[in-house]
Amino acid sequence: MKLKNITATVLILYFSFLTACDLSFQSSIYTRDLSDIIESDGKNVTEIPTQILIPALDKKKKTQTKILKMMKGVVNDPVFKGWKEGDFEDFAIIETKCKINLVENYEDEKGKLPLGELLSFYVTKSKEFADKKGNKLHSLFLKLNQDSFTNLQEKIENEYLQEIDFSDVSISFEVVNDLRKDFSFILPNDCLVDSKGYLSVTEDVIRAEPRNNFTVEMTNVFSSYLKQNGKCRILLFDGL
Repeated sequence: MKLKNITATVLILYFSFLTACDLSFQSSIYTRDLSDIIESDGKNVTEIPTQILIPALDKKKKTQTKILKMMKGVVNDPVFKGWKEGDFEDFAIIETKCKINLVENYEDEKGKLPLGELLSFYVTKSKEFADKKGNKLHSLFLKLNQDSFTNLQEKIENEYLQEIDFSDVSISFEVVNDLRKDFSFILPNDCLVDSKGYLSVTEDVIRAEPRNNFTVEMTNVFSSYLKQNGKCRILLFDGL
């Protein structure tokens, strides 16, 4: 796992398929959202805009229509937002929304995501996970709708005759502190999974000062775990 400080003001969840057919997801979130959902006891459910970049053979209207049709049933209310040029191909930008929900603890969230929700974030109300020093922490975890991803995978493979394997997905996201105080967090170590199926955690506590951002890059070991289990912790944090 790599970490670097940057100056942007969003949390970006980025998926990049390491094949000739690239696909990416970009979402935005703020630390204040984590605070609000805990303080409101889950009443303030946040929906965050998420952009999905779909490879396009050309920038024609019929391609736009075809890609929007491809996304129906995979995400809710897909909206075409324009085109983005890549190094070797162009991409259609499709926008949808992901939710950030509150659950009592990590084990409580066992159900499948509903149709149309490809990804969703969850925050644990309880401090149910201990770091290596015994400090109890909240969890922020990500859920994947495995059925929806399989649906998207099949549609893209049929359209482009290009296989996509989720184990080749690289995931990165930005932690953005828009609070007026430091935000301390710990990252999972995506190379190790303990006997309970939890990702082990790193030793270091990272402190983001107000208006400070950090980009975290996960390896494909993490992606494989997420695809297999349907959910995985991506951040551990104390009080806000």
